[in-house]
Amino acid sequence: MQLLINGVMMVGVTPLTVMVFSLEKEERLVPLLANGLLKAPDLTDEELQEGNFKNAELRGMQLIDTDLSGANLKNADLKGAQLINANLSDANLKNADLRNVPFIDANLKNANLNHANLQGADFRDANLTNANLKTKQVQQARFCHTIMPDGNVNNDDC
Repeated sequence: MQLLINGVMMVGVTPLTVMVFSLEKEERLVPLLANGLLKAPDLTDEELQEGNFKNAELRGMQLIDTDLSGANLKNADLKGAQLINANLSDANLKNADLRNVPFIDANLKNANLNHANLQGADFRDANLTNANLKTKQVQQARFCHTIMPDGNVNNDDC
């Protein structure tokens, strides 16, 4: 498995491996894998702009108030991750597993959500302006005070 976080490539990662990566010019040891899945470290309020998380398994991660603007999350598994008040503007979430993810107060302007699994996702107070989002994808997601891709506000689930 390969993972690129903030410019540091992690190759050949194995379960229970502890990896070093840099966030905001500070090196930290973070236990990333257990049983082949990323553990759920708390990355609240981190700056991960334009990070490459393609195909990454990020289940249950705490990404509250995290800046993921321009990040590549194509095919990423974010099931159950916490993305409350996260900045995902211009992020690529194509084919991502976003089941049961709370995007409450999140910024998803210009995000690519094409073919993402949004079952149970919560977009209360989120901004989806100009996001690439197909109508059939949103049938099982929650919308309340949500700015939709066309600029209209969706209050269907208030």
